[in-house]
Amino acid sequence: MANLPISALYGMEPPTEEQARGGLADLQRRFERQAEARAAQAAGARVHSAALRGMLNVTDESTRNATAAVRTLRRESETAAKRKTAQPKGHRARPRLFTGSIGATLTPPYNWSWTWHAGNGGPEINSASADSRNGTWSVSDWTSNNDNSSNASARAAVGAFFRPPTDTGILQVWSNPALNDDWGDWCVFDGAGSDGWVGLYIGEYVVDGGGFVGAPVDQQVRLWSDSSWWSGVGSQEGSNSGYPLFAQLNVDNDHYYEIWVWGGTDVYGAGWGTFSGSGAGGDLSASVPSITWELN
Repeated sequence: MANLPISALYGMEPPTEEQARGGLADLQRRFERQAEARAAQAAGARVHSAALRGMLNVTDESTRNATAAVRTLRRESETAAKRKTAQPKGHRARPRLFTGSIGATLTPPYNWSWTWHAGNGGPEINSASADSRNGTWSVSDWTSNNDNSSNASARAAVGAFFRPPTDTGILQVWSNPALNDDWGDWCVFDGAGSDGWVGLYIGEYVVDGGGFVGAPVDQQVRLWSDSSWWSGVGSQEGSNSGYPLFAQLNVDNDHYYEIWVWGGTDVYGAGWGTFSGSGAGGDLSASVPSITWELN
């Protein structure tokens, strides 16, 4: 991206990575509130599951077959948690400038990277990584393999700077990240769930130092979503060589914009006992070969 002569169009230097991440503080607080809500939901679900097991008379004498099923699913969940999702190979793009309506295709290195992750109850894995130099990011969440409920969430992004060279305009943004995912949930008389998503996030900031204004684009496109209680969906894997993302918004020269390609995972599970239990996980890796903007 650095070899494109577009910085003069913006009329200002991009914010530092520290400043760009600071602008996402409100977003992180939102994710923290959501994580707390998921923890409370998981705890409540376990109370209901315990009551239902009692109604079904799940005892030592009546659940010998269930014991074997719990062991099998627990081993499958533990094995899946140890797998590592490979970084996808994205299509190589060339930097370019448009004629007519002005536009540009930006390629790595991008201006910034950002990550966030949080968990409750000691999840087995709860991590996020991002590299602005090569335009890649990964998130990974897997619930506890012990006899306790847990939940986890992770987010990651790479981002580019934009400021309109005209007073006003209509900005179109698109990107086609390559994706790999590996997820699943496993259940025996207890609940578990896994969700994964990808999208565009565009934050708007006042040029004269007024700070963050809002997010005209806050996109979370669902890649998978499952909540199970009886047996779960087991292990699932997927890939996409170029997932299409698009957004359009009104912009003006009094503001600058942070354009992020981001994604996340959320999981919850009850843990594993002798006669019941559940676990869930999700890995998502992305390679972002380009971010294109066009201003009309």
